[in-house]
Amino acid sequence: MAVLLDDAASEYLQVDSATLTAEPISIHAVFYADAVTRDQALFWLGDKDVTNHWWVFGVNSGDAIFAETTGVGGSANATSSTMISVNTWHSGTAVFAAINDRRAFLDGAGKGIQGSTRTSQNADRTAIGAYRDSSPRDFWSGRIACVCMWNITLSDAEVLNAHNSLAPWTVRRDALKGLWIPYTAAGPTPDLSGNGVNLSHFNTPAVADHAPLAPPFGFDLGWQGAFGAAAPPSGRTMGSLAGLGGLAGHGGLAGKGGGIAA
Repeated sequence: MAVLLDDAASEYLQVDSATLTAEPISIHAVFYADAVTRDQALFWLGDKDVTNHWWVFGVNSGDAIFAETTGVGGSANATSSTMISVNTWHSGTAVFAAINDRRAFLDGAGKGIQGSTRTSQNADRTAIGAYRDSSPRDFWSGRIACVCMWNITLSDAEVLNAHNSLAPWTVRRDALKGLWIPYTAAGPTPDLSGNGVNLSHFNTPAVADHAPLAPPFGFDLGWQGAFGAAAPPSGRTMGSLAGLGGLAGHGGLAGKGGGIAA
C-alpha cells in the first residue's frame, strides 16, 4: 500500500529524531501527486524548533522536483528540468552532495544542479509529507509509496538505477540509512533500515494502491503480504531482487499489467 495524504487536513508522518545531520544525503521517493502547481514537500529533515535550518525535497509550484538546503547563508534550491504530471506515479531524487552541491532528478533524469554554499544545522526531526519546522506548511497532496535515504552522494547512474528498479532500496544497500514504506493508515511506519527512525502518522492519513514495487525482502516487517505489486512497466527492472524466485506468492508481480500511471 501507499500512504494517501490530504493537504487540506494537514496530514503527515513524523518523528523527532534524525539519523543524518550533515551532507552527503541522498533521498529517493516514489510518489503520485493528485494536485499540481503548488509547493508540496515529500521529505523534510531539519531543526524542529526554528524556521531556517533544513533539507527538504518535494515538488514546487512549477511542478519540478526541488532539493533545497536552508541554513546559514539562507536558502538554495536545485530544480529538475522536467516536470511531473498529475495523477501519475513518478520517482524523484534529491542529492545533497555537499554544502555547495545539491541536485534534483525526476524519474532518474532531468538533472538540475545548484551550487551556493548553505549550511543546515541541528537536525532533530524527520518528516514525510510536509515542512515540519516550527512553522508547518506545504503539505503533500496524494500518495507516497516509499522513501529511501542514504549517507552517500548517489551517482547519476545510481539515481537512474533507483528509478528503474522495483526495489530502489537495493541501490547501495551498504549506505542505506532510512527506508520507509507506509502500509497502514494508522501507522507507525517503521524505518526498515534498522536505524529506528519510525514515523508516527498525524491527522488520520489513509492508504491507497501503490506503484509497482517489490516486497522488501531481507527486511523484518512481520507481515510482507501488504507489498504485492503489479508487473514492472516498460523499462523498469527488479533490481537486485531478480532471481530470488517466489515473487508471485507475494501479491502476483506477473500478469497485472505494466503501466506505472494509475
